[in-house]
Amino acid sequence: MNTECWVWTGRVNAQGYGVGGHSKRLIAHRFSYELANGLIPEGCEVHHLCGNRICVRPSHLALIERIAHRRESFIERMKTKKHQLPFNLDSWLRQRLDFIEE
Repeated sequence: MNTECWVWTGRVNAQGYGVGGHSKRLIAHRFSYELANGLIPEGCEVHHLCGNRICVRPSHLALIERIAHRRESFIERMKTKKHQLPFNLDSWLRQRLDFIEE
């Protein structure tokens, strides 16, 4: 990214995302995206193009399908842990997402 992140200066949850509100359920990057672009459609998630979980700059945020977002996140975690990726990653993730969403 060629622009600086807008770093959330409030509370951060255990997963490293900015949170706010009385119940701490307001997820800062999702709120920022919705203020700039409208509601997030069902089945989509907000992806940090910059890779910085506490960034709330709307131009650093993009909608991505849930399965694609999970795949990207998983690949990044595996790269940092230097693990080999499963052979059919999409199928493997879909099975886990189906289990989680039930």
